[in-house]
Amino acid sequence: MTITQRFQIAFKKRWYTQGFTGVPIFLGMAGYSGMKMKGHIGFGYSSFLYRYHDGYGEMHYLQTDLERIWRETKKRLKKNPLYLKQLERRSNRIMQKHEIFNRRISLKYLRTITDTQLLAQLKRVAGSLTDAVGIAHILESISIGIEREFKQAITRVVPPNDVNKVFMELATPTQLSFVTQEERALFRIKKDSGWRQAIARHAKRYSWIQNSYSGPVLPAVQWFMKRWRIAPERYRSLAEIRHTKNQLMRRYYLGPEIQTMVSVIDQAAIWQDNRKQHILRTIGYVGLVIHEIHRRVSIDERYLYQLGVREVLELRAIRELKRIRGVLIERYRSGCFVVTEGLQEYIASGPQYRQLNQRYQHAATTTTSNDLHGSSATMGTAIGRAVICRNLASLKNVRRGDIIIASMTRPEYMPALRKAVGIVTDEGGITCHAAIVSRELGIPCIVGTQYATKVFKDGDMIEVRANHGIVRKI
Repeated sequence: MTITQRFQIAFKKRWYTQGFTGVPIFLGMAGYSGMKMKGHIGFGYSSFLYRYHDGYGEMHYLQTDLERIWRETKKRLKKNPLYLKQLERRSNRIMQKHEIFNRRISLKYLRTITDTQLLAQLKRVAGSLTDAVGIAHILESISIGIEREFKQAITRVVPPNDVNKVFMELATPTQLSFVTQEERALFRIKKDSGWRQAIARHAKRYSWIQNSYSGPVLPAVQWFMKRWRIAPERYRSLAEIRHTKNQLMRRYYLGPEIQTMVSVIDQAAIWQDNRKQHILRTIGYVGLVIHEIHRRVSIDERYLYQLGVREVLELRAIRELKRIRGVLIERYRSGCFVVTEGLQEYIASGPQYRQLNQRYQHAATTTTSNDLHGSSATMGTAIGRAVICRNLASLKNVRRGDIIIASMTRPEYMPALRKAVGIVTDEGGITCHAAIVSRELGIPCIVGTQYATKVFKDGDMIEVRANHGIVRKI
């Protein structure tokens, strides 16, 4: 079977799509955990499809994989209600070992080691990025699977007009996201004679906060200072969140089935947020190693970021990278498709990518409807200018009062999200980043519209009616 035929077959399958600012080496290594997951817990993913172009990555999950993994997870949760907690503890132990090793990595240290040792470092940090997602890759299937069942359960006992509100409140995590924790820590720094030193320490502690699947970004201390000078927003307290949940449980007589679902959703959301911290930190370490390789082989880091998973794992010497420099440049310039089947990986770029791209069957639609429906993540109504955010560069277009339209949001979107009056995403469920952050920011949010980034264009005036799950061009 040719690579073209393999991709054509893949395009016809049913996929669930997540969009990121991302490049192959970072997003691919994270996705590889879906294959390795089976070795840890006995089941995992069978295949992924990726599309990369202009700093943006789309990661496609097989719908059949997500459904199968959710069924297996439910079985294990039924037998053992602590199953998720136990998996999270195991995942944390793995990452603690990686962190002990990774902390020794610095540019100064990397310059002292041999090429052979540097290659070993690359494979080691790549493995730690895979493990940063690791067992926690189970969370995608939980988030998608439980959302539908949870809403159905609520609908049976809650009046129709209250369903969205109850759904949103009960799905709110009982732990603040790490992004909010960082902001609170920053705002607690006192305006006294030692504020500069305090902010410098804060910047060092959170030096990874702007990393993403497109690579590491070391924020300047001035970036933290600028944010520190902004008056802090009011956040919902955790006590308030717990109180609201308990009130709703009592008011609508929500039984053990729904209470168990609420507990699972809460555990999944908190674990997913912790997973993001591990990922962002580890991307920084991988970036340091790639930078040293770039210095030794004189290949631009942007091109090295185009490496596939198998290319990294099967590399025998860093000097071999010079032989595929042209291929990496081609991927960077044209974009590429990647399909993984088990431990096998196939990559198409250049003319092959352009040919395949014409046949690409994205999960989105060509609908011209001005109205879209999705799931309410935060209640409220907002009207504003649409800004389509597909990569970090597009975030600079966001002004105060805009509505952000994205495939999914990520932690690196936070500065732009703070300016927005509403959020709309193609994908995501009740534990996704957009849903969690919108509740903390108190702005209307609708997730899972499927087509928002295809239907709306930059500059469109749109209305977000989150109480009803409707996004409308006006």
